[in-house]
Amino acid sequence: MPYRTGNHSDLAACFSFYTTKDNKQLFVAINGPGPVEKGYPIIGVGTPGVTPGLPKGIPGFPLNTPMGQKADQALTDFCAQHTCAELEEIFNKAGIPNQRAYEPGDIENDPQYAERENLVEWEDQIFGEMKGIGITNRFKNNPSKIVASAPCFGEHNREVLKDFGYTDEEIDALYKKGELVTWTPADTARIRHLPDWGFFWDTERQCERIGMEWPLKDE
Repeated sequence: MPYRTGNHSDLAACFSFYTTKDNKQLFVAINGPGPVEKGYPIIGVGTPGVTPGLPKGIPGFPLNTPMGQKADQALTDFCAQHTCAELEEIFNKAGIPNQRAYEPGDIENDPQYAERENLVEWEDQIFGEMKGIGITNRFKNNPSKIVASAPCFGEHNREVLKDFGYTDEEIDALYKKGELVTWTPADTARIRHLPDWGFFWDTERQCERIGMEWPLKDE
């Protein structure tokens, strides 16, 4: 049965995410004759065509082989001894594919994200002013845009049921019976988001903004 391997390849050596000295994650691909010829000497495995067991033109090794285990461990150790920025400089200079796993700060300061207008701001009815990743796919003839914040629980009950043919009277009856409910932003935060995620930053100000009682009371 197939199984999940997370961020680490279970097939190829030196083809995974590796933890750097400054505790960041960097994807490195020392695979194929070119990257192997340049990369193996850097990480201390040896030189293809010179070192015994490393024939010239070797594209790499499966992870479940002795040489694969040796190479992957060498890359793991090498990354642990250098910061992410140092590794990027080393590997980029050698022409070895690599890419750091972006954190929020990396995204915010990346000029490509800014140029593509991937960072956007909007008003969320629960969280207030937000800044985050916008819509990645952008089309010239049909430009995409954010038109609303995430809905509250049951916010579109009436619209959806009307599309299914329910009348206002029938929908009102469902609400009266308690079979339907619509939460306000304060309800959504108090009942779901706050206890589940503890999501508020600057909790007192956020509660005041959406009309929640502060200090919060246990229910």
